[in-house]
Amino acid sequence: MTVRKPARPGQRHISTYGFPAAPSARLTDHARLRAAQRNLTMDALRYILTDGQEHRRTGVTFYVLSRRDIPAEDLRCSRVARLEGAVALVARDGAVIILYRNPTSIRTILRKAKYQSRPRRPAAQRRYEAFDQGDIWAGPASLATG
Repeated sequence: MTVRKPARPGQRHISTYGFPAAPSARLTDHARLRAAQRNLTMDALRYILTDGQEHRRTGVTFYVLSRRDIPAEDLRCSRVARLEGAVALVARDGAVIILYRNPTSIRTILRKAKYQSRPRRPAAQRRYEAFDQGDIWAGPASLATG
């Protein structure tokens, strides 16, 4: 175990982004792969989840870390400054689905519908419901009776 020297007053420990007790997050395999490709650590994810804006859209939660969410003293640290525009997509069960960086993503996220407009049903079920309502031509069997 390594021992860190204490931070100066008003300064955070950079290696843990200043989290004494940060929330834990469960990553899917896809999120773990993308985080590795984009060089985002678990500490960076905790920083995004703690300080980022929370937006609930399309059945998932987006955590977006914009410049105004980062405290001024943290912007001096290059590790934190590069997180500007980072997004974590979290499922309803709390699993992180994906992590990415896009400084203009907030515009796209806010345009999304708050909820799915209607629950998805299998195509076969939709066909049978339409057939029962008489909306769809019955097919060759109706020609034989007519």
